[in-house]
Amino acid sequence: PLGVYAVPGNHDYWEGLGDVQGALALAGIPLLMNQNLRMSWRGADFWLAGVDDVFDGRPDFVAASAGIPAGAFSILLAHAPDLADNALGYGFALQLSGHSHGGHLRLPQLGAYTHPRYGARYVMGHYRAGDMQIYVSRGLGGTPLRWLCRPEATIFTLRRGG
Repeated sequence: PLGVYAVPGNHDYWEGLGDVQGALALAGIPLLMNQNLRMSWRGADFWLAGVDDVFDGRPDFVAASAGIPAGAFSILLAHAPDLADNALGYGFALQLSGHSHGGHLRLPQLGAYTHPRYGARYVMGHYRAGDMQIYVSRGLGGTPLRWLCRPEATIFTLRRGG
C-alpha cells in the first residue's frame, strides 16, 4: 500500500546505473541512495532509508539517517547484507538486503558453497546484530544455476509495538 522502493546494487552499476535509474523513474519507483523518507501508515510514522552500493557507489549512513528522530522506527535498505555491521549505531531497527542470493549453491550439512564479497557473514534469512534485525532475501534472480537454494519473494507484516 505504500509503494515500491529500490536501492542500487552491484549489477545495476555494471549494467549502467543511468539506464536503471531511467527505468525505475518511468515505473515511478524511487531509488534511495543515501537518503530517507518519512512514511505514515494508519497513524504511525516510520522512516525508510537506503544506502548506495558498496562496490561501485558510496554508501553513506550519516546521510541515510539524517533527520530521523532518535528512537524512531526506521528500516534500512542496503543491497549488500554485510553492510549491517557498518549500519549499527545509526538507529535502524531493521535492515533488508539481498545480494548473496543465499549462496547460489548450497551443500548439505555445509551450507553456502559460494560467498560474494559483502555477502559472506549474512547469507540468507534472519539475523540480529546489536539492536538491529537483518533479513537477507535469496531473491528471484541471480546466476543461471541454483542448487539447493530456492528463490524467494519475502513478505513482511510490520506491527506497531506496544
